[in-house]
Amino acid sequence: MTSLYLLDTNIFIQANRVNYPIEVFPGFWEWLEQKNQQGLVKSIKPVYEKLTDGNDTLADWVKDRNSQDWFLSVDDPDTQTAFGKIANWLMDSKPEI
Repeated sequence: MTSLYLLDTNIFIQANRVNYPIEVFPGFWEWLEQKNQQGLVKSIKPVYEKLTDGNDTLADWVKDRNSQDWFLSVDDPDTQTAFGKIANWLMDSKPEI
């Protein structure tokens, strides 16, 4: 069984700003694209929306992938139910202050 990794906003921002700027390390971004095409990495629409707020190379890179299967919707009932369970678990496990 192959795992699917969901990338958060910070992964893209940190990679572009610090470790692997798109203009300097295109190979990293090509590798990410390859892993996406293999079904190993994806992200979600809220990450897309956050990243496209900018007006930079990263925002352009993300916008170019909007029509592909990169950014998954979170509006479906199963995802919303899971979000609710996670939120409840977090609230139940919150330490007393």
